[in-house]
Amino acid sequence: HPEGRKKKPRVLPCLSGVSFAEWEYACRAGTTSMFSCGDDLKQLERHAWLGANSGLATHPVCEKLPNAWGVCDLHGNVYEWCGDWFQAAYETADLPADPTGPESGSYRVQRGGCMVDHAWMCLSAFRNRAPPEARHDNTGFRVVCDIPAGRRESR
Repeated sequence: HPEGRKKKPRVLPCLSGVSFAEWEYACRAGTTSMFSCGDDLKQLERHAWLGANSGLATHPVCEKLPNAWGVCDLHGNVYEWCGDWFQAAYETADLPADPTGPESGSYRVQRGGCMVDHAWMCLSAFRNRAPPEARHDNTGFRVVCDIPAGRRESR
């Protein structure tokens, strides 16, 4: 800071995990197909690092094509933690518009598949689970923030 005072750090109101439903909404980008890029497995390989094309290693972000909303790496590369506790099945008749999972549990939801998985584990609808203390090189998280409308910059 020019006058020798320390600048006060900004606190971001975004440090909770996205819900599994929010993750799927962003992944699908308005589609209803198996993957955000359609149902063709060859097309998936243009959008995702998975067991068939990754060399069984992670890769830098955005080396593959993004979905229709411009979001990269929603399929493959690394699983993404979600803030929800895992529930094996949901009764679709009672499902709210934006389900958030049970209040507690032993496992957290992971989405997207990873660099060693088969394509079916990278489906837009597939949910994996792991205990929250699990640490693996095939799992990460996505930082997502709500930006107030008055502070958004147009591109």
